[in-house]
Formats: sequence, C-alpha cells, structure tokens
Amino acid sequence: ADDETVVAPEVAPGVPVYHLDPAAPWASVVGAVAGGRRLQAALVARCHLLFDDEKADLRHDEEWEAVVFPLDGDVRGEEATPVDYDARDFRSEAPAGAVYVLPTANLSKPAFFTRASRALQDHLYRTRSLDILVNRELKLYSRPGESPEEFAKRCEAAADERADAEADALRAKLAKKADQLKAAIAKAEDRVREAESDRSRRGLDAVVSVAGGLLGSLLGGRKSAKSILSTATRATSKGGMTKAAQERLATARNRLEDAKGDLEELEAELELSLRDIVDRWDEIATRVETMQVPLEKTDIRVDELAVVWVPTA
Repeated sequence: ADDETVVAPEVAPGVPVYHLDPAAPWASVVGAVAGGRRLQAALVARCHLLFDDEKADLRHDEEWEAVVFPLDGDVRGEEATPVDYDARDFRSEAPAGAVYVLPTANLSKPAFFTRASRALQDHLYRTRSLDILVNRELKLYSRPGESPEEFAKRCEAAADERADAEADALRAKLAKKADQLKAAIAKAEDRVREAESDRSRRGLDAVVSVAGGLLGSLLGGRKSAKSILSTATRATSKGGMTKAAQERLATARNRLEDAKGDLEELEAELELSLRDIVDRWDEIATRVETMQVPLEKTDIRVDELAVVWVPTA
C-alpha cells in the first residue's frame, strides 16, 4: 500500500527501536495481533517520579511506564496508557514478511522525542500525586504502602504516649497536695489516739473520785459538812473534765474524717482528669485525613523513550 514500506522507517539517533512480542501481557492494549505482519509505530516511555515533602519526612520514588499508540503526530500526554513493560516484551527482529506503516509522526527528528518527553512530563505534573494519611495534631504521616489500619495503630500508640506524658505532669502537680493530705491524716489519727487515751484515763479518775471521795470524806472521820460538800463539788468538776475529753475526741475524729474526705476528693479529681486526658487523646488519634503530595517538574525524569513496532494485522 502507499502508506507501507518493507524497510523500517528511520528513527532519530540514540532512540531504541523494538518489535513487540504479541505474547506480552499488555499487547492487547495496543491491539497487537499474533502472527501479524503489518507493523505500526508506538512509543513507550519510562519515567522516574520523586514525591518528596519535608514536613512529612517523605522521599518516595516511583517508576511510571506507558505506551502511546498510534503515533499520529506529536505526542499528547493524555494519550499515554500506563503499562508495565520490560525487555521480555520485545523482539529485536521483525517477523518474516513484515511491512511497516509509515507514521505521520516524524520519527527521524530528535525534536519529536524532545516534544514527546516534555508533553509526558507536563501530563504527569498535572495529573499525578501521592496520597498519604496525616494526623496533624500528632504530626504523623503515613508511609508509602502503609495500610490505614497500620497507620491508625501508630496514631493510637503516639496518642497513648502523649496521654501518659500529660498524666505524668498532672501526677507531679497533685503529688505535693496528696502528701500534705496524707500527713494531715496521720496527724489526725495520732490526735484521735491521744484523745481516746485521755478520755479513758479521765473517765477512770472520775469514777474513782465519785466512788471514793464523797464516801471517804463522810466515813473517814470528823469532817465538817462544808468540807464534805467540797469533795462532792470536786468530783462533779472531774465529771466535767471527762465530758471535755469526749468532746476533744469527737473533734479529733471529725478532723480525721475531714482529712480522709479531702484525700478521697483529690483521688476522684485525679480519676476524672485522667479519664478526660485519655478520652481526649483517643479522639485526637482518630483525626486522620488524606493529604496529596504533588510532583514538582524537577522531580519528573524521562529515563527512556523508545519506538515499538506493533503487529496489527
């Protein structure tokens, strides 16, 4: 046919030329026909992409491979179809009896490949990005290939560490107050023991005085009535002292209960504060969002452009 030649069209120096093996996994993408003798030109490209972000401490490399078919003029990036190709997909020799369809693209000029390279770079710059997960409060970023479940576990662990640090600060703040309350309880317990001992001693003294004092004065010999009555007054006074000892004991016990109550309130306050800390950091751990890391033009490198002859009929 007028658009065919049995001689392979000229390709710019330095550009690799291959023949597609119809058994290649992606051969159907370009409509390759096993046993076909009519060859049409395609362009394959291999590009290196670098995704980097300083805040995320990210530096991730990817390889992007694609094919453009058919070549009907200058390459447009959106026409590129991603494929995974390697040397096993190509043959060095054309099939017997092959004819080449003359491409409309001028493959003999290096400028064609320069424009193709630029078009692919621009296309990748506009369309490619890397999605990662981020928890901004925890300043955590997922790693490429890390699953959402794995990232969630890292967030939970980091949140637990923050909660523990906050709990330690709270514990240090309340430790002094707790020590003071424990010291007050110990002192109140000592006063209760002292008051109990004093009440017992004074109660015994009063009994002895009442049982022996008045009778002793009456039966002990010649005493005036006034002096006997004064003995009864002193016994009554000692009974009043016993009542005062009981009041002191009650006061000491009240102070002990108050000190214990203050300690219980402090412990309740600590429990509520700890619960608030844990709940707050647990909720922060769930604040995960998706972040897009775009490409910079300088991070896109075209490593290979090659012409591939595809058997189509």
